[in-house]
Amino acid sequence: MARKIMLGIALFVSLAGCKKSDPENGFKISSADVIENSNGVVLQAGIPRPGDPVSGDFVRTQAGDVVTGTRQSYNEHTGTFGSVFIDNGKAPAFWNHFVTFPTPCGAAFPGSGIVFLGIDFFGAHYEAPNLYTPKFSDTEWECVHLSTAVPGASTRLVIRDSMPGSLTLYSGDRNFTSTYGMPVLSLFNPDATLGGTATASSIASDGSYAVFPFPRTPAGGQLTSNMYGVNVSNINSAGGYDSASFNVLSVADHQTFTTPYGVAAAWNNSTYYYSQTSDPYGDGTCAGITSTTSGSSSSEFPVVSLYSANAVMVGSTTVPVGTRPTTLVGYAHQTTDDFEDTGCQYNSGDYMSETTTDQLTRAVVSNSGSDSVSILDLVGNANLATIPVGHIPSGIAISPDETRAYVANFGDGTVSSVDLNAYTVVNTVYVGSQPSSVATTSDGSVWVGGNGYLFKLTSNLGLVGTYATSGKTVRSLSMGNSVGVLAVTATDASGNVVMDEVNTASTVQQNSYVASASHLVSSLGTYVNSQNQTVRSYAYTTVNAPASFQGSVPTLVVNDGWISISATPTGFAVTDLVSHASIMQITTPAPVTGLAVDPNLHTAYVALADANELLTVPLPNR
Repeated sequence: MARKIMLGIALFVSLAGCKKSDPENGFKISSADVIENSNGVVLQAGIPRPGDPVSGDFVRTQAGDVVTGTRQSYNEHTGTFGSVFIDNGKAPAFWNHFVTFPTPCGAAFPGSGIVFLGIDFFGAHYEAPNLYTPKFSDTEWECVHLSTAVPGASTRLVIRDSMPGSLTLYSGDRNFTSTYGMPVLSLFNPDATLGGTATASSIASDGSYAVFPFPRTPAGGQLTSNMYGVNVSNINSAGGYDSASFNVLSVADHQTFTTPYGVAAAWNNSTYYYSQTSDPYGDGTCAGITSTTSGSSSSEFPVVSLYSANAVMVGSTTVPVGTRPTTLVGYAHQTTDDFEDTGCQYNSGDYMSETTTDQLTRAVVSNSGSDSVSILDLVGNANLATIPVGHIPSGIAISPDETRAYVANFGDGTVSSVDLNAYTVVNTVYVGSQPSSVATTSDGSVWVGGNGYLFKLTSNLGLVGTYATSGKTVRSLSMGNSVGVLAVTATDASGNVVMDEVNTASTVQQNSYVASASHLVSSLGTYVNSQNQTVRSYAYTTVNAPASFQGSVPTLVVNDGWISISATPTGFAVTDLVSHASIMQITTPAPVTGLAVDPNLHTAYVALADANELLTVPLPNR
């Protein structure tokens, strides 16, 4: 059983794990911060909030319930882990529950039953009237924040084995204070258990931010790879905690590869069931005992192009491809169900088995040094075909029906259409100087970006329209079909990197490049290649490639089409395509050459060719 009080607020009630010191009666009251996007999709839930005033009054019981406990009111504060147990509280019963947050969490969601009682010196007051509260339940108040309102932080992504020495976090609900002790940072795992702690070493004179030694586990060790919810609390006069701010922190794992350039997220999930019914009488009735076995397995893994090794790594297997492989795109999601039933056999009995498999089965990679693309079998770990295309192939997109791959050929200004079943090039058309990226839409249209232009083509590469990009050079494209937005990462004449939200319908109707919003994601136009200390423009690829070659780092549109992830010279930027707002910018040890996110939105893979590393980044839990 679960229930939420939603306000910009939510109330979540569960029946599991609520006992405290094995009391005979009562229930738990909790308080937590929740981060969600502008479409109401929860990104990070259940970050405990210590120190929130909670109270309640018994209303009535329900006929037929076996009621225990005698306590009919409470007036408490949530503890260190954001909860308090109401020992001997009357339950199951209807209660009026109250909470006070330091600042408003927003209006109550329609139909939630939450009543906003107003604001005074003590904070914003809310009531959940006449709420049925089971015995040993956990009633959790949730203060919901938009992803665009998360307080600032010096970083939200760190890499194991190279943690920073400190972490700076900005205030949220209240300013930080050292009146009764320095603020305390608590990291919470997705199950709300404590993952790490730190005490501030300093705070700003106006209380707007605090600096912490980088947190460690409760046992003093290095943090494990995880997506942590962050709470920062002030110490109050009683020595307890008062929640002051919240945030998120992702701790990434890393693997060493030789120039990992492009990446795709692959998976293989399976379930099995076996049963055997004996035929003890040898008469074909199979009247004996039935034994069964069942189980499941699940794996998520990256598929990585290795630029200098002329190969693609599929899991732990190296598959040779063409030279200088770059962009990599997965396709052909396959689900199989193998069922067998022998029927009853004399003496041997009846044997039945069923195995279901869900997996990604194919990928296509651009071989920038040999003017070809390779089609890969991700199940058999094989190169099925290498197909000649145009000069210096870069960006790749797959048609909605997965029968075509569209390849932007950077070196000769063309786009090729590749038949993924026949392994042949269907046609090639010229589009303009240095096309770097290509994207497809749900209706089969093809968009191509390059040096100062954006093209729309039909699925057969017929021209629909050409749109000048006001001097910007398109670096990557991705389509958010659910919001009708083409996410365009581009550089301007000054080397600034911008992410434009292009309204595709308006662009076609007005016959011009129509960006509903534009975000500056980096003002740094150059970076230093860590391998050879060469200063390069963002327009050119990392690793030791010819200066004329510009690699395409695919912009990602994920999470039901609302979020865009764009590579920058120093990391990547995350943008909300619905609210048209920049959510966060992440710094990485080297420029990002490849990005991928698994379909369950658990993990992002980030390729850093110059650093010879692939990051596995836990994503906010849902």
